Amino acid sequence: MKKTHFMVIMVLMSTSLFAIPQALSLKPGVDFSGIHFNLNVHGVPVGISKPVPDDSGIGRHSVFVPLSNYNLSIAMMGNEWQVPDCDATEDGELSIILPKEVAVEWDEYGVPTKYKTAKAYNVYVVCLGKPSSDSNVVLDPKATFVDDGKVYYLKEKITITGHRKGQPTWYNATSLFLVDIEETIDGSTITTPDQWIFDVESLLNYWWDVTNSGVRLMQVRFYPIF
Repeated sequence: MKKTHFMVIMVLMSTSLFAIPQALSLKPGVDFSGIHFNLNVHGVPVGISKPVPDDSGIGRHSVFVPLSNYNLSIAMMGNEWQVPDCDATEDGELSIILPKEVAVEWDEYGVPTKYKTAKAYNVYVVCLGKPSSDSNVVLDPKATFVDDGKVYYLKEKITITGHRKGQPTWYNATSLFLVDIEETIDGSTITTPDQWIFDVESLLNYWWDVTNSGVRLMQVRFYPIF
């Protein structure tokens, strides 16, 4: 079976302030409000006709994935939220674009009049959909780098438990975008921890390998850090 990815490309920034991923009883817009971008990930069973419209592009929020493995690719550029590829049910590939310049003020007609530069994003994930006793999604960060003599260590994968009953549990997945860098200088090993992965000049590609075990709906929320 062909392995697929959830790939992500974003803006570059160094930081060591992000916490280790943990399960949190968060209510986006209440416990942490403000400008954010939603991605609704719909799991589609094999043989089921998927309602994939033709409006991939600016402003779209829904994507469709198999109830198995896939990749999500994210780019960070420009000043608009976009979903260039919303359907992973055939080839296992998705892609989204997070805005580097984020609109923060609008005129009376809804036209942006002011932007701020996003240095990074806080990321939160929740599994929703049909309750199941064993459903979950595993997010495993992957990357390739230019061979510059340094060693790069990505953070551990996160398992997002499927919604059982009661209030859904939100997970802080921000640290998936952090990397520890190890290099040898004059015979000494120097480690620089928790660098924002898109701030690493030698980065070639970054993505999430996603394993979906029965989750029909996952939501990812991206909150820009200015």
